[in-house]
Amino acid sequence: MREMAIVLKRSALVRLFNMFLLVGCGALSFMMVACSGDETDDVDKSYVEGVVVTSNKAEVCNGSDQMLTVTFETDNGYTLDTDNVAMVNFFDGGSSTKAGKQQARIQLRQNDTGAERVAVIYITVTGHNRTQLMTITQKAGASDEVVIWVDERLQTEYYWLDEYNAKHNTFDFTLSADKFLSQSLLSLTTNTMDGGVDARGNRYLYSYVELVSGSSGASSSRASTVSGYGLMLASNVWTLDESGRLGFAVEHVYPGSSAEKANIRRGDIIAQIQHNDITSSNLNQYWYALQYGELGASITVKKLDGSTMEEATMDLSLTSYAENPVAYKGVLELPEAVADSGKKIGYLSYLSFDADFDKELIDALQSLKDEGITDLILDLRSNGGGSVNSSILLASSILGSGYEGSLYATLKRHPSNKYGNTDCKLVSKNGTTPLPSLDMPALWVIASSGTASASEMVIVGLEGLDVPVTVVGAKTEGKNCGMDVIDKTIGSGTYTFAPITFLNLNAKGFNDYADGIEPDIDIRSYQNKSSDETIQYFARTYPMPMGAWGASSKDLALFETIMNICGKSVLDKKNEGESAAMTAHRLNLAESPTRAGEAIELQHKKRVFGATLRAEERERMASEE
Repeated sequence: MREMAIVLKRSALVRLFNMFLLVGCGALSFMMVACSGDETDDVDKSYVEGVVVTSNKAEVCNGSDQMLTVTFETDNGYTLDTDNVAMVNFFDGGSSTKAGKQQARIQLRQNDTGAERVAVIYITVTGHNRTQLMTITQKAGASDEVVIWVDERLQTEYYWLDEYNAKHNTFDFTLSADKFLSQSLLSLTTNTMDGGVDARGNRYLYSYVELVSGSSGASSSRASTVSGYGLMLASNVWTLDESGRLGFAVEHVYPGSSAEKANIRRGDIIAQIQHNDITSSNLNQYWYALQYGELGASITVKKLDGSTMEEATMDLSLTSYAENPVAYKGVLELPEAVADSGKKIGYLSYLSFDADFDKELIDALQSLKDEGITDLILDLRSNGGGSVNSSILLASSILGSGYEGSLYATLKRHPSNKYGNTDCKLVSKNGTTPLPSLDMPALWVIASSGTASASEMVIVGLEGLDVPVTVVGAKTEGKNCGMDVIDKTIGSGTYTFAPITFLNLNAKGFNDYADGIEPDIDIRSYQNKSSDETIQYFARTYPMPMGAWGASSKDLALFETIMNICGKSVLDKKNEGESAAMTAHRLNLAESPTRAGEAIELQHKKRVFGATLRAEERERMASEE
């Protein structure tokens, strides 16, 4: 709500006389000194019909429904009126029979006329003629139903709705929904936890609105079955040579996709698209288009083999495939140095908390339980979050049925949000299906700057229950908040809107990780801690994919996690030569002119999908409390 102050003062003489009557003659000389400034001001003011006419008599507002507060002072009773009753309503304070300081709340109704409109506000002070007080110009209101829907939710559900509503009349409702959301939220200062700052110093948001069906192109939203080329690209890119050529690192290849049939594997590099080199000028365009299948029904790419660096040209086509986030699960083969440790280490690489694939997640965990694992490594380095419910299922299975009913997280909403807070408790079943109980006394997590939201919820959630969690890799994103997600069909399209509506607190009330969760074992620091050139190279380029999931000889973070579980480290002097031998095939690669450059970050910020809660999940949790 915006306040417009129109201060109308009575003369100093009248105020002094009233004070003289109240406090007595003894105080008069003091009050005259204290009010001398006011006395001078009154001499300079010009009164018209009992009202001080100020230089600021015009206000320009946007087309939304909003309330303006006007404060002033009169020496008698007054009445306000307007020449545009369709636009203006005097909510309260439109009249008074008493003199003194006044406050009137003027409601501007939503402008649905499609054109700018004006209202003149008049005041009639008793004993004086009617005179113009101010003019209000209201711009055309939002005609886009998506913008109206976005605005309504932000006013009532956004976690920082106080500032949003206070600045409401400054927003531009003529913009498209995505631009309206971005411009409005980026103008706020209290919502710094909604997003962050990228490597180039640009602010980005977690809140998003997007068209998920009815568009002419493919959607970037995740779904159980998608149409694309089957590639998940790393959020960093390779510099291939000094000429500025770049390459996209393949993070994952989805089974059943065109990329899998073309024999593209994790760790390979896409060096050309449609016979064009990848450069800084087309980097972002090509990254999104290749990732989300927006280059056409059939495309040609040049691939560099991640192990041999041999070139191959191949065609990819749009196909439908299941975007299963369980990238890998199994028991790891231990390096020779720790093969006799007696450990049976399970490994699960999980790419997103996708509720459509909860069965696949539970099946993977059951498989690890059946293998009789003694320890678990959860690889979340590429996991930007997702379903809160999937996070609960994963944590419940890791800890086992002994933790059933324990508070895992509290989703804290704004006090005026009608949904209130939500307590997330650990469960022993997914619906009627029992969950596997791994009964892990501790957890090892591989993380990177791409680890966010529901992934971070697992880390802080287990720590809130005093379960040791060791984070290996690099500092996480720091998304300590989440979204109530709603889909709505408007016109010919269906839209998803996910504003930040809650903060994630663990059982101890901890939420202070907006700057990211620091790793217990910082892989990048190994550049300086080891004299082994291969270890230095892996550390410098982490988390770039170098080989298949689970191949510890090509993955320093995974290799070091295994060593630490077994009480050792690649930094141990007695193991340094041996660990170098384990990764010796990468020494030539590190010295190759083809990869003489470094891994660099994308110019854009890859979107973090977030800790999301859909209406049916929220309602189920509420019914279980």
